Amino acid sequence: MIEKITKKISIIGIGNSIMGDDGVGIHAILNLREMELQAGVEVFDAGTDAFYALEAMDGKDKAIILDACKGNNEPGTLYRLICDPIDGKCNPAFRMSMHQMNFMDVMITSGAYKLPHEIVLLGVEPELLDWSTELSAKVRAVLPMLIEMVLREL
Repeated sequence: MIEKITKKISIIGIGNSIMGDDGVGIHAILNLREMELQAGVEVFDAGTDAFYALEAMDGKDKAIILDACKGNNEPGTLYRLICDPIDGKCNPAFRMSMHQMNFMDVMITSGAYKLPHEIVLLGVEPELLDWSTELSAKVRAVLPMLIEMVLREL
């Protein structure tokens, strides 16, 4: 009998849910928590805590990070960026994350965590970065597409 191998995957929302579109990663996580995801998939709300995000990735096969990303494109633009911190092969655009806090450098140089070989940043270009618990209309409109992108990564 062939045993099915289950990949351990973390989906990590990053952002500040009281700063409008900055919280898009958190809004996505709330939606994903309502879904039945495959075995081995865990969903985390890291807020703006990069170290909690690193802990959520520790020992996983793959991590999917959801965040607002400043790429100077139209609000609602979706991004998919790849990073392999083990080999140091990260798309320089990975720094577009609004919460980088030198996040990429921490990932690459951190010896305290066993990071996955595949880290995918799925981002959305924000429009509203001000006090609000709501997403702007443009970002809210692409939230279902962001969720679909996450599901395709599993």
